[in-house]
Amino acid sequence: MVRADAGEARPSEIIDILIDENSVVAVPMLGKGAEAYPLSLTGPRGSFVPVFSSVERMAQFPPAAGVATAASVPTRGMISTLADGVGLLVNPGSAAGFELPADAVARLRARLAG
Repeated sequence: MVRADAGEARPSEIIDILIDENSVVAVPMLGKGAEAYPLSLTGPRGSFVPVFSSVERMAQFPPAAGVATAASVPTRGMISTLADGVGLLVNPGSAAGFELPADAVARLRARLAG
């Protein structure tokens, strides 16, 4: 991930690295006993879950500033449970950041399943 954090790795390389590691997700404040889900952002290009290579990277992303906590989750498992139509924002706001649209997430999920 050092090359990714320095902006020296291609998005496909970053995805291949993250698949076998944990990602950090922002978890919004919820009521006691409620199930926790990662922060989801919706805009003109659809819905996305921001994922980060580190807590420090997440702290630099303004929409994550007001969340309750950060959770380290297995990236492979998270991708397999994302709802259809949801993409990923990988390290948003950084030189190593990029968008993985929902259709690309669906193809990645199929690749991981098969």
